[in-house]
Amino acid sequence: DRNFKAVVGGTDEGVSRLSVIATPDISRTLLTTKHRVLLLTCSDFGTLSDEKVAEVLSRRRGRPRLACGALLQEAQRREVVRGSLAALCVFLDWNAEEEHVIEPAAKKSRGESAAHGKASQVRCRQILVKHKDCKEPVDKVRGNRLVTRSLAEAERILLETLEAIETSPGSSIFTQRCKAVSECSTCLKGGEMAGDLGWMTRGQYHPALEAAAFALPVGHVSDIVESDEGVHVLWRIA
Repeated sequence: DRNFKAVVGGTDEGVSRLSVIATPDISRTLLTTKHRVLLLTCSDFGTLSDEKVAEVLSRRRGRPRLACGALLQEAQRREVVRGSLAALCVFLDWNAEEEHVIEPAAKKSRGESAAHGKASQVRCRQILVKHKDCKEPVDKVRGNRLVTRSLAEAERILLETLEAIETSPGSSIFTQRCKAVSECSTCLKGGEMAGDLGWMTRGQYHPALEAAAFALPVGHVSDIVESDEGVHVLWRIA
């Protein structure tokens, strides 16, 4: 509910100024280890069946931004939208700390820190899609073309890209999509090196990009990651 009330004694040239007071409905739910995901949506999502929502969330386990985008597309595809849509998704991993503690020691790779058992370097390939509000909205790969798409449109491109990668896993489809849509100059690298960022060290990239890269297991593809350069998808290769 939104209650619009005139500010007491507040007028501009005889016109009352209005304030918006949000009064949300509040409920409490006790989360237990049986819960795997917390999903908050607007009422329009109620027309999607629980089975469909579960299917979308299961396929995108651990990638909340991708899961929200997929749910938005599903709702739009079914023409259930009466207004704007919003969704917030949080995946819960109750055993993350325990699993980390009991994991047996393994031979350290090139980028692994002996002191902490954590990677000091990772290697990723990326697909970058810019939008009009990013730091430099110019596609230098395709003749310095001005980027006019919105953030939502950029995310939609990456959502379609990730769906293609999931349907046909392997380096070839990643390479194809990278060369087709990425607006990072690394997409011009030859063969299976398209999108290769080289060895990444901490403090070298945008914090959101760095956090995603170092959290990825080798061989895994990230969620959609937003930075001041645009939106990214990362594939950790080493």
